[in-house]
Amino acid sequence: KSVTYIDYNCDKLILKKLEELKNREAELAKEANFNQFLFDELVAAELRKVNEEELTNEQEMLENAEDLIRTFGEADQLLAGGELAILEQINQAKRLLASQKTALTQALAERMQSVIIELQDIANEVNKAAEGVEVNPERLEEVNERLALIFNLKSKHRLDNVEALIQLESELDQKLAETNDLSSEIKKQEKALEQQLVQLTKQANSLHQTRKKAIPALEKELNESLTQLGMQHSKIQYQLELGDELTEFGFDKLSLMLSSDKGATYNDLKKAASGGELARINLSLKNKLAKFVQMPSSIFDEIDTGVSGEIARKVGGMMQEMSSNQQVIVITHLPQIASLGKNHLFVYKSENKQTVETQVRTLKGDERITEIAKMISGDNLTEHALEQSKELLKG
Repeated sequence: KSVTYIDYNCDKLILKKLEELKNREAELAKEANFNQFLFDELVAAELRKVNEEELTNEQEMLENAEDLIRTFGEADQLLAGGELAILEQINQAKRLLASQKTALTQALAERMQSVIIELQDIANEVNKAAEGVEVNPERLEEVNERLALIFNLKSKHRLDNVEALIQLESELDQKLAETNDLSSEIKKQEKALEQQLVQLTKQANSLHQTRKKAIPALEKELNESLTQLGMQHSKIQYQLELGDELTEFGFDKLSLMLSSDKGATYNDLKKAASGGELARINLSLKNKLAKFVQMPSSIFDEIDTGVSGEIARKVGGMMQEMSSNQQVIVITHLPQIASLGKNHLFVYKSENKQTVETQVRTLKGDERITEIAKMISGDNLTEHALEQSKELLKG
């Protein structure tokens, strides 16, 4: 009977992702308060409005304002302040030279004109600079504080310039945003997990009911199979219980029980069954499973322990039936079982001076008849054993 598949792997993937998100959130949380403090400190500094070079130049001008005002004033007087000013004296010299109409005096006059233009430009710059300088203790204090703040931030973060501080501010902003995003993502994943668990629980309970309904028929088939295999006094019982923890198998906890006294008392299969019984029970289970699950191969050892005659033939027949859609490998000492195989491999040991090696070879033709006969009569071959071997191989 088909049932709805429980996508438990999806549930595990959500759990894994949720765990990763929470671990990342925990890591960021350790730094979150400190990062927030650093970020707020950088934002408050308004670094994008800062031109450090301009501030440094302004500081220099404000610190030397009085001396600069006096110096610019004196320089202005010397350059253009009266009859004795440099510009006026050079102008007089130029006019004097220009009054002579020789090529030499005209050339010198032109060169002096160039000097006058340059000096006039310098005089204008001096005058402009003098107008821009003022004694302003309040502004000087403000600039000093601004530069001190920038210096402290660069020292604190071991950075060389304002651009690097701005980059750090962006990185801190991203980390803080990631913390907030993680919180939202965790809530989203927790909700998805909750919805998934509701669905899985519903499916697991439905699967439990389906399994409960299937157990009686399966127990009956297995017990009938065990009777055929010579375990007529043994009964298999499935104990299916609902557990508290959801696994890939649902909530179910399954125990396989065995009774060797027609169902009077049941004990755990592993403790109650002998090696041979376990082998035949395993055969019965695999025979039933083969109808629903395609397995590549099955291996049976000790399958013939405690059986002989017709029961051995039935054990072999069951394995032969299974071999129609999978590979079946059997280790056996019973001729009834060995004769049913399509291929007969003989396992033996060879000895040399250093080691003992296990060898395997395929038996063909008369070799197989002989080996099965040995299983019947031992190493002392008889005609009767050989005839029996041939009959068994005829099937």
